[in-house]
Amino acid sequence: MKTSLDCLPCFVRQALDMARMATSDRKTHEAILRDVLRWTSAMDFNTPPPVLAQRINRKLKERTGDPDPYKLAKRRQNQMALKLAPSLRREMQRASDPVSLAMRLAIAGNIIDMGVHARLSDDEVHASIEQ
Repeated sequence: MKTSLDCLPCFVRQALDMARMATSDRKTHEAILRDVLRWTSAMDFNTPPPVLAQRINRKLKERTGDPDPYKLAKRRQNQMALKLAPSLRREMQRASDPVSLAMRLAIAGNIIDMGVHARLSDDEVHASIEQ
């Protein structure tokens, strides 16, 4: 998979989300976004988007000095998943086709992705599961 032009706004949004998680300093946010805009202008679009996102994340961690800016968000989302686990297990046990349900739940679980939705609400997770 190659990086498309549509990936660029997502890289910038991810960088801003990450910067905001790492610090409340607006000047740092601006500096990070300027860095990301420079980095993205020199990217090789033959490289897969996850590789480029990983490179951006590494640079941002260096810039902010925060080795895990997603720490609190990951903790919150793990707690959310643990709360849902018992009811989802019960659904799996009652399902006429547990493999199909497991696949649908795995797909729904992909909404919990820091790169895509840094500020995901409980309601959004529940809606994804229901769909």
